[in-house]
This record gives sequence, C-alpha cells and structure tokens, in this order.
Amino acid sequence: MTASIEALYIVLGYPNDNIRIDALSLDKFLQSICSYERIQLGVSINTRTMTICLSNIKRLSMIDELKHWHKGRRSFTLLQGVTLCGILEFWSSTSCWDRFLFLALRAAVTTALRNASSITRDKRIIKEMISELARTPKPVDLRVRFLQRNIAREIYQCKAKAHVTKNMKTKLKLIHEVLFHPLKYNLTNPIAHLATRLPNFKGYSDACIEVAGAQVLTLHFWWHIEWPHVIKSLTLKHLCVTRKCPLTNKLISINLLEFVAEIITYAAVTVLFSLNPSSCSHPYPILLIWTDNMSANENEQRDGTTTYLM
Repeated sequence: MTASIEALYIVLGYPNDNIRIDALSLDKFLQSICSYERIQLGVSINTRTMTICLSNIKRLSMIDELKHWHKGRRSFTLLQGVTLCGILEFWSSTSCWDRFLFLALRAAVTTALRNASSITRDKRIIKEMISELARTPKPVDLRVRFLQRNIAREIYQCKAKAHVTKNMKTKLKLIHEVLFHPLKYNLTNPIAHLATRLPNFKGYSDACIEVAGAQVLTLHFWWHIEWPHVIKSLTLKHLCVTRKCPLTNKLISINLLEFVAEIITYAAVTVLFSLNPSSCSHPYPILLIWTDNMSANENEQRDGTTTYLM
C-alpha cells in the first residue's frame, strides 16, 4: 500500500494545495484492508501460504452468469458464448487445471464464430468493406482499422444460434458444481504453479498396442506393463473397423495408449513423493515427460513434451 501511494505521488505530483489537488483518494485506501490476504481485481492473494484463488465476489458473479446456462437451454449466440468463455478464462488465470473443464465450451464457441463469420461475410455492406480492405495499400491506415472494427462488430453481433451440445451441458454442470461448493473443491492454487519454471524432474514414456513403459532417471526408477487382453482386443491389431462401422467408437488408438502411459508415469512419481517426501526439496515440483504422442501434446498445448504440476 505504501509503494502504491508513493508511485501515485511520483506520477501525479506530491500534495501541494497551492498548485494542484491531492490525487490520493482516501476513500479507496480506507476501504482497503492491510493484511497478508489481499483481494485485487477479483483475485485473492495470500502471502503467508503463497496461494492464489478467486475472490468470493468474483465466484458468485460467475455463478450468476452460469444461471443463464441452465440444463434446459438449447442454443446460444456468439456474443453469449464469448462472454461465458471470457469469464471462465479469468478463472484459468488463478488455476492451471480448470481450463480443461471448458475445452468443450471453447470448441463450441469457435464453431459459432466460424458460422457467424460466414453468415456476416455474405452481407452486401460487409463485402464492400472487405473489398475496400483489399484495395487499401497501407495496412496501418486509420480507415483500415475502422473497417476491421466494423467487420468484427458485425460478426459478434450476429444473431445466428449455435446448438448447445450434450458435451457442453455436461461441462457446464461440472463447472457449476465446482464453483457452487468451494469447501468441497479446493479452488486455491500455489503461486509456484503459475510461475514459469524449469522442471525439477524429467521422464521418458512410450507405448505400443502390446506394452507400455517409462523411466525417470533423476528419480532412479522405471516401470513396464503389458496391456491386459481386454485392451489389446480393441486395438487395430485385433479389431477391424471402417469409417461408419459401429465398432469405431470402441477402438482404442495408439495415441490413447501413449497418453495413458503419461498418466501412469505421473501417478508413479506422485506415489513416490508421498512415500519419500525427501525426494524433492521443492514443495511444488514440476515433472517434464518427453513423449511422441502428438495428439496428447496438442491437448496440453505443448510441442513434444508434457509438463505436469505436482
């Protein structure tokens, strides 16, 4: 708080009734609580436990927004979907795991954006704007920015409806459950999980349709298993499928098996830490797993590696 007041006076000038009005708003600072736990812009920061979480006011506002997305809702507009995703994206700024809860929502909004864009571009006035943009030689011209802004506004104000899928309903129900019960689900996250750091340990995992395994040299252990028959019988080696075959949904791909190998490696390291707490001096270590599973890495938004927070 002291540093904030000092910065204010450095930028706007120190108090001097003969020259300027005092820039300090006492009401703002009187309402502020001087404590190790501070709420700033909807985020609660605890400097004793070094954790961060959503403030209760922000959590309640998110629940109010989710009330519009009840189980009986069947459609939404692009602007409504973007508003919802924007609120949930703010939640991800305080947590690393919650972004996986609304991947289905983001995919649905992306589809709605694509449809709204194609519908809007068929309008005569939008076609004229696009043609004028193509003829403009200077991309930094103010006219270009004006046209781009108007095109974007027309797209996001499109009233075309997008369907609320079954997967979206499931995710929305789960998000509401988590936000509505903060005592049941821990919403606090260590600040160490949000900071960009080098991994404490590195592992290497791989799998095929018969077996899987991994090793973590820095922790001096490895594992190896053979898939049970119930899994091997549903792989391409034993199951013949076509594009529209009813067995397609039962097929277990090699990408899925490789992703399972990563999960097993993560679980093994977690068990190791629980049995031997002295294995790592850092309270929140990071495990980096090298793998060749591109599908899983794309979901994790990584290239060639998957990083897990412990």
